Amino acid sequence: MKKSLTLTLGLTLALSSSVNANTRMGELVDYIQNKYVTQFKDHPILVLKKDELNFRLAKKRLFGKENEKQRVSEIGNYIKEKTGVELTYNDGTNIDTYVSILKNSAVALPLVESYTSKKRKICVVFHADPSSNQRLESERVLALKTQEAYGNIDFDQLNHRLPFDVLKKFSIYHELGHCMDREFMPNVDPYEDSHGVHESESFAETAGLFFLAKEGIKDAGRNRAKMRTVYSRKMGQFFVDNPQNGFGNPNFRYGGIIYNLSPVLNAGQDLLDNDSNQITNSSLDSMLGTAEKIVKENALPFRAFNAIAMYFSDGEEAAIAKYEEFERDMPDFFTGIVDILKGYIKTSTKVLETAFERLPDPNNPQDSLIEINKDLLCTYLNTDNEDAFNTYLDELRADLENKNAAIEDQRKRQEDLINIHEIISNSCPLQ
Repeated sequence: MKKSLTLTLGLTLALSSSVNANTRMGELVDYIQNKYVTQFKDHPILVLKKDELNFRLAKKRLFGKENEKQRVSEIGNYIKEKTGVELTYNDGTNIDTYVSILKNSAVALPLVESYTSKKRKICVVFHADPSSNQRLESERVLALKTQEAYGNIDFDQLNHRLPFDVLKKFSIYHELGHCMDREFMPNVDPYEDSHGVHESESFAETAGLFFLAKEGIKDAGRNRAKMRTVYSRKMGQFFVDNPQNGFGNPNFRYGGIIYNLSPVLNAGQDLLDNDSNQITNSSLDSMLGTAEKIVKENALPFRAFNAIAMYFSDGEEAAIAKYEEFERDMPDFFTGIVDILKGYIKTSTKVLETAFERLPDPNNPQDSLIEINKDLLCTYLNTDNEDAFNTYLDELRADLENKNAAIEDQRKRQEDLINIHEIISNSCPLQ
């Protein structure tokens, strides 16, 4: 009876007119685009509304390898409609990677005028998929399912947490920070300059913290710093021990050091704690300038970056001994580096000691996730009722976010919802 009532309601909605074809994530994207992106004049930025684009691709049945050429063309049409920017086919394939393959990636993708030019024609922000919750997003940020790094530790033992809403917004604002970076990202070789990538990530993270402060979230820095420290130590050792997993990318082995973002996060949080008005009442340009200053003053210096790399590869004793020798022999270049190295080891060890104390609320599933009514979604797709499709998608996402379901069910539901447009497009008969 319940399924029949749902289907009847769904058919009624499907026949109604679409008023606001937006998911809640789409509303956030519109808000960010209108409030912040419109103030930035250096080059076009598009925060991609993935739900909107995915519905369009699903409606035209453009998912799948066999439809790649048409899909890339449609993506180009979509970007031009939104921004007026004309993309090459290669630009479109770069965007398609994050639309049809790496769907849960949070990425900033700058597209330049030519191979020899640094001038950006557009920078596209891809948000992580909102089909998630605190546990699943924490797992993504920390790479917590990497058993070689974490062993049997899981989210239930994690002390250093942020609410899902904060994690979701931090992710998208971090990527927006990359697209607004005038100093670090534009001047770094992403394959040869690991330290430069660290500075770029430090800027994006600081900008993300400040964007959150402008939105009234002024206390995220400390726990975010601890989460980044956990990742830096746990995954940092994993990257160094498994360079083959990088498929030839020379930066792979430095991943844990690149994402040692606690120095800038703590400095940014200090600023907010002392006088948040410096950020909340500042212009966008002033805020970006402050983030740039914090990176220059607090991100790892080049030689300290390499010292920590040696710590991961050769161990604490060897790294400290080598850099004490450098400091004795070449004080003009290495004074202070040993202190930074020792500080990283001491601070990160202290964070790890308290990071995974078992909490009194281990996952004890009490709820079942609602069944996905694919017939309903098929009806919405065939009647071109994007609003009804998105309303139901939001209902399914809220169910995943708020219910204490078995973790296996959560992960399966997330996978299904991340791919829902493609699933429905492929399984729903044309009418």
